[in-house]
This record gives sequence, structure tokens and C-alpha cells, in this order.
Amino acid sequence: MISSLRIPFLIALSALAVAAFAGCAASGPKSGASSSDGGPSSYINNEKVERSIEQSSRQQRRQRVVASCPALVKIKKGGSFTCVIATGRGDGKFRVTMKDEKGNVHYEAVPH
Repeated sequence: MISSLRIPFLIALSALAVAAFAGCAASGPKSGASSSDGGPSSYINNEKVERSIEQSSRQQRRQRVVASCPALVKIKKGGSFTCVIATGRGDGKFRVTMKDEKGNVHYEAVPH
């Protein structure tokens, strides 16, 4: 059962933290790696997505969370993946959707 405090947190965070940001791409299996051929990146920079979710939570809800996103997610427009957050009140999830082939994403809290 979801606590009564958790539902407002996820709803408010979802409404406030829906964000789009650029530069969440890495060219190789390691985040932050650069492409040797100068071509477009092919993997989402999961560490940058995690930091963005954590920062949104701190700024908009004044709550610290720890986000964990999967590594080695290939960039694909319209593709999505799930990040898990841990808070002092329990766990939650964010759905991250890739907006384009450049690594721009949109994320929002997943209601339980």
C-alpha cells in the first residue's frame, strides 16, 4: 500500500519535475566517453539523467532523493526506460522518454 505522503510527493514531483534537457548522450559504453569519429552519440548518459532527477527533486520539493538509471541505454527516438528513486519515505520510479536522436529526454514520476 502506498503511504498518503508518498502519493502527493509523486504527483507534485511529476507535475513540477517534468523536464526536457539536452546533452544526455554518451558515445560508448562508458558515460561521458567521446566518439572517436566525431559522429553522433549512441548511448544515454545515465549519470546525467540521474543528476537531473535528483536536482529537480531538491529544487522543487526540497527533498533529497537518490536516482538510479540503467546503463547502456541506446538512444532511440520515442524509446523509454525507467529510473528508480529512493527517498526518506520510500521508493519511486521515473519514466524517461527519449525525444530525439540527440539524447534529449523528458522524464516524469510514475504513479503507483
